[in-house]
Amino acid sequence: MTFRGLLDALEVAVKEDLGAMQLPVKQEGWNDQPLSREVQIFKQKVPPVTDVEQKIPYILLQIVNGVDDVDSNGKNENTVSVRMVITIYDEDPDQGRLAVQNIVERLRVGLQRRGVIGKRFEITKPFEYAFYLDDTARYDPYHQAEIMTKWKIPPVERQILPSGW
Repeated sequence: MTFRGLLDALEVAVKEDLGAMQLPVKQEGWNDQPLSREVQIFKQKVPPVTDVEQKIPYILLQIVNGVDDVDSNGKNENTVSVRMVITIYDEDPDQGRLAVQNIVERLRVGLQRRGVIGKRFEITKPFEYAFYLDDTARYDPYHQAEIMTKWKIPPVERQILPSGW
């Protein structure tokens, strides 16, 4: 299960890089919510809820595409692209933007320093990130960023089948 293994290893790395970081939680309508909590990690999609705002802050890890190819030496080279969507809540637009930038910076530095996760997935270049900068009141107090990473994954080895196949 290479794809699931990559997402599981990435979840562990993200949790290590963020540590015990606590971010604000929307209070309106949910009196039982804590004032802040750790970032939740979801794989492939956010679980269904009556109001997705109850899941914020979160990071969504999604495998978006992959390529099985050969390098210039004829050696198998397989890569997978993983998108990380970071969504946080903060009533203060300046603090919210800084918080989402801080998360991106922690992940950018942590993942590239580490280089390999799960003992078999190597991060490669490019490491891309974008901040959703919309100053309209429609999006405040929600702040988002996206990171696109590329990972080398173990190649599929060809099996020589017995004759008669």
